[in-house]
Amino acid sequence: MAMNNDNPDFYKIPENKTDIIDYLEIYSGEDENSDGRIDDFESYVDPGYRSALIFVKHNDRNKILGTSDFNLIQKKLDRYLEQNLDKRYSYSINGVPSIIVRLSKYVVSGQANSLIFSLATVLFVVIVLFKNFKAGLISMIPMGTAIIMNFGIMGWAGINLDYATSIIACIVIGIGVDDTIHFLNTYRHFMEEEHDVDRTIVRTLKLSGKAIIYTSLALIFGFSVLMLSNFKPLIFFGILCASTMITTTIGALVILPSVIKATDVDLSESTSNSLFWRIFSFGKLFDIEKK
Repeated sequence: MAMNNDNPDFYKIPENKTDIIDYLEIYSGEDENSDGRIDDFESYVDPGYRSALIFVKHNDRNKILGTSDFNLIQKKLDRYLEQNLDKRYSYSINGVPSIIVRLSKYVVSGQANSLIFSLATVLFVVIVLFKNFKAGLISMIPMGTAIIMNFGIMGWAGINLDYATSIIACIVIGIGVDDTIHFLNTYRHFMEEEHDVDRTIVRTLKLSGKAIIYTSLALIFGFSVLMLSNFKPLIFFGILCASTMITTTIGALVILPSVIKATDVDLSESTSNSLFWRIFSFGKLFDIEKK
């Protein structure tokens, strides 16, 4: 285009190979290492001029591109090259945006896998600890509420899912399940004495409710210290951990007893002597089962 009075019609690679060679010869420069390429070309072409590195830049400097934008641009480039590039040639889309897109996929898939594994582990532990499948299912309710609130707050506040925030949900599951186990264990103990759901819930809240609140407050204030940091990921980490700890506390003290009252679920130990309970009898291992 520069050799044709800046005519936009010539803003393309010449079809004639001789013209390409002529233009390259016009663009002369130093070749200090004598490898056949001028020094300005060494970052963009190989010595045999068989491979070229092409940079693509976004022209809107006022717009901050996110992972979804990078992914969309790459798909458009890939689709265009697949349809228009001569089949004799090959291409590969690389660079920092490609790395970012790939890393984001790893973060999302890792988040999903870790959540599934954490919830499955907690479910199994609660089932074998209480020797009751229903207890395990009920324990998922406060955990599920906390996870939903965690991602809801992230979406509402515009907090991105990154390396720091992706581990929060699993941390909260591990810490928050303590409140659920403490409540369920106390409830079952009092239920054996009262045989009445309402009175049992009241006694459980009076006893274990205070302990849950005190421990939760300690954790909430402990994580809130991170909000004083100057490092944004730590600030977000502190905010999300503190807020989700509040959610797990509400789940254990409000939602969990409400579900127990509404379903009138039986949390007593299973009397079954099946192979499963014989293998996973943690109560006998720790000598906490009734003789």
